[in-house]
Amino acid sequence: MVRDLYRSEAQPEQSYSERQLYEAALDRMARELAAVEKLDEASAIAKIDDVLAKTARHNKMAAEDAARTKAA
Repeated sequence: MVRDLYRSEAQPEQSYSERQLYEAALDRMARELAAVEKLDEASAIAKIDDVLAKTARHNKMAAEDAARTKAA
């Protein structure tokens, strides 16, 4: 759910309800990650945000490559 509701800076804003769902899912995931990796919650959220941002950039580049290949 966190991945599906994540929005990067370049993407359109979420509705209020989407944002609430994202925040709740992110908080739960961060608590679990913090417990497993013995981190504080802020560090866990930063780690999750980093992974989501990298994944979003990778997916954007892959989509652009596919569009260029299709156009050629």
